[in-house]
Amino acid sequence: MQEAIRQAVLYGDGEKTGKLTREALSQGFNAQQILDETLTPAMDIASEEYGKGDCYVPEMLISAQAMKSAVVIL
Repeated sequence: MQEAIRQAVLYGDGEKTGKLTREALSQGFNAQQILDETLTPAMDIASEEYGKGDCYVPEMLISAQAMKSAVVIL
């Protein structure tokens, strides 16, 4: 579940990120766990890719918006 959320954030799919976040909560994951173990590491990966020149600011913003859709649920 956590890997699926991480990938949805990296692909910038806010709708899927939100859906998977709701599912994770219903399966017993707590909000802090999802934030610390899934969402923040996903943005760390996006940041690393940006630092290496593998992605650009718009892609970072799309990932951030996808993460935001999960944070609103949490």
